Amino acid sequence: MTAADLKDERPSRETRIRVLLMDDEDCVRGVICQMLERLGYDVKVARDGSEAVSAFASAHREGRPFAVAILDLSVPGGLGGAATLKALQQIDPQVRTVASTGYVFDDIGNDIQSQGFSAVLVKPYSMEELASVTARLAGRPRGGA
Repeated sequence: MTAADLKDERPSRETRIRVLLMDDEDCVRGVICQMLERLGYDVKVARDGSEAVSAFASAHREGRPFAVAILDLSVPGGLGGAATLKALQQIDPQVRTVASTGYVFDDIGNDIQSQGFSAVLVKPYSMEELASVTARLAGRPRGGA
């Protein structure tokens, strides 16, 4: 089997599972985007909740919805994760979302779930943590695109 054969077996961008990533920090967004792409996802990035809602609505209208949305909870001067989640739920009540946060507090899991998030990742998180959460929410085996 040649490299060309392997390339043909990889899913095309149009058939890969889509993930929406919203984070206000360029460097954080870039690193997480690269991690997701290495995991085989087709990633759309947004700087704040307004961009995320717009991208989510467009994808939903086009019939190419995102399997998972990863939302930064704190976006100074912009629409943060909790408000973005509410807007996404109006478009798709079954949206699967991950709260991405640098803040740690005792009952973070319970608080996040009470807001409607499907999961939480505390920054900085590892590739393994990201892979586990996204695979579970996207409904695919770990490691496969």
